[in-house]
Amino acid sequence: MMVVQRYFFPCWFLLVLVACQLPVREAYAAFEGPATANTASADIVTSLAAIASADDGTPFITFGQPFVAGDVARSQTIRVETLGGRVLPTQVDWKTSHPDGSWRFGVVTVALPAMKDGKRLQLRLRRVSENPGATPQSGAAAPRQPFDSRVQLRIDGEDYSASFADLWAEKRPEVWLDGPLVKEWRVQGPVRAAGRAHDRIEAYFTLRQYSGSDDARLEVLLENTWTFKPQPRNVEYGVNISINGQTVYESPVLVHTDHARWRRTFMAGGTPTPHVQHDLAYLVATGTIPNYDRSLRIPSATVANLYQRYIASDRNPMGISIVTNPMAQSGGRPDIGPLPLWTVMHLLTMDPRMAQVSNSVGELAGSWPIHLRDEATGLPVSIEDHPNLTTHFNLLDWKKNPLPEAEYGEYPNNLRADWTHQPSLAFVPFLLTGDYYYLEELQFWSAWNPLRTSPDYRGKDKGWYKWTQVRGQAWSLRTLAQTAYITPDNHPMKAYWNRQLQNNIDWYLARYPDNPEANKLGFLVGYMPYNKGRGLAPWQDDFFTWAMGYVVGLGFERARPMLEFKARFPVGRMTAPGYCWALGAIYTLNVRDSKSAPFYDTFAKAYAESAKPEIAQADCASQQMASRLGKGYRAGDMSGYPWSEQGFPANMQPALAAAVDAGVPNAEKAWMQFESRTTKPDYATYPNWAIVPKADAPR
Repeated sequence: MMVVQRYFFPCWFLLVLVACQLPVREAYAAFEGPATANTASADIVTSLAAIASADDGTPFITFGQPFVAGDVARSQTIRVETLGGRVLPTQVDWKTSHPDGSWRFGVVTVALPAMKDGKRLQLRLRRVSENPGATPQSGAAAPRQPFDSRVQLRIDGEDYSASFADLWAEKRPEVWLDGPLVKEWRVQGPVRAAGRAHDRIEAYFTLRQYSGSDDARLEVLLENTWTFKPQPRNVEYGVNISINGQTVYESPVLVHTDHARWRRTFMAGGTPTPHVQHDLAYLVATGTIPNYDRSLRIPSATVANLYQRYIASDRNPMGISIVTNPMAQSGGRPDIGPLPLWTVMHLLTMDPRMAQVSNSVGELAGSWPIHLRDEATGLPVSIEDHPNLTTHFNLLDWKKNPLPEAEYGEYPNNLRADWTHQPSLAFVPFLLTGDYYYLEELQFWSAWNPLRTSPDYRGKDKGWYKWTQVRGQAWSLRTLAQTAYITPDNHPMKAYWNRQLQNNIDWYLARYPDNPEANKLGFLVGYMPYNKGRGLAPWQDDFFTWAMGYVVGLGFERARPMLEFKARFPVGRMTAPGYCWALGAIYTLNVRDSKSAPFYDTFAKAYAESAKPEIAQADCASQQMASRLGKGYRAGDMSGYPWSEQGFPANMQPALAAAVDAGVPNAEKAWMQFESRTTKPDYATYPNWAIVPKADAPR
């Protein structure tokens, strides 16, 4: 859909670009990522690049940027310059800080020089002293131009509407970006018919305006997310969105799922936004991104094929694009792993198509029926405020549960969200764009995850994840840690997310490293469904080990003893006496004689009780063992589909990398043994699990 229309002043032209419908540019087909800038100067923090998508006048870029602890002191800020030293107008909206007070994350806006189509401009981010004479900006200032956007809904024969101008007049807007280059405001309120508010549908409008330019960005967001209002239900309507009276989006019939939301974003002014390429090495150094193997070269055909799959998917409101439904589906999937396939490919290639896919799929995370907004606070629900809240379908009418009786059932639009197979959909889009929508999306998922059980199982307001499968604990903790890490310091839920993460860390510390009776092998006790309660799934446990390493890498050092405890398990399966490393990624491992028996004290005992006799009798990693493992195995192979990018050795790899990064005894030996295996997957087309130790990890 593309509409060109004048508005604001005669010089304004509206270019409507639905994010998921940007054109493919063949110029990027073989894109290999940003070159490394010369960062020899002690004040250069990192680099990035901007690629023009058209002949631009004076384009602006706005992007998110995390920083390593200590790189930018509280008294400093960031200035962006070209490699030639030309200083560019820069605005930084600082959002979060590290425990030492240095800046952790900010949203950076830069006014670039005129660029020709396809031109790549290398930029450096230099730390400088904050100007003490700078005048703080005021978010109370109104938009420069007369502006209105309106959403009209036809619901049950009545016409409902809401507009940016009306809501601006009613209430003080929220401010997200506020400085000399760009301002961004957000207003919200219900859609109304004859002055009567609809009980379910809420409208949110966001306007971003750049100084001295006709460039602006408009977001229209519709939500059906109220948690405690009676009669939760789907709402069917026809929708029309207009800007200054000109239609920019419409749909005659749309079923808005209960506890879901959708948005459309429109760019105005006619100056296309250049594509921003971050420095992956620096992102890894911040701890926000796992250390993916940067030696991989992703084939251009792989990028093109994934992009075409995305283009062919359902990207309409309430669509989910290429995410798997039901989310609990088992087996190898491109959305499962520390990060989804498309996000990893974006990071490794910095290809604009993969950035588009990652951002669009993150936006469509709003379609899943997991969004619970508290009417009293306007924020995602808090289990500290509502310790008896649960969404478990067996407990929806529990007398202590404050949720109204649900009419929609557990899966209101046949989308089945899950916590045990949950992808990371919104974190990287927020990290790299600074777009507030993704921040709230991340918070909604963290708010929903602990609600899927009885309040007693999760410790009510404590939010423990110990009740669920080990993989569910891993992915839920990853999402919670991301939320705690990046929620702005002045956000009303910042302390809440930190407490929720701390509650979980403290529970694990008490149960494992601080417990003299904890098992000696380093595995997580709990969900053990195999062999009548004797066995566990090492691959699920490896997910958790990686997740604990990720939590520590984000700066939550209190979790380090738990990481060191957990890292024993993958390391021992590769190095312990009496345990053949070729079965280090075994599908199930018996760790006790019965469901009520004590756990084994040695890896040798666990191996003897788990390996089939004919395999255990063969020499470790020999051709005889390989032949007994099955067709296609060779001497020096690991069991569990060693050739597959989704096999169990691949699942083990991030856990071993986390162990090396933590400096756990024998971890480097375990990694070297792992690297010596005969058959390895080709991660170039599927890099989800291609995580390697950091170069500066302790040895």
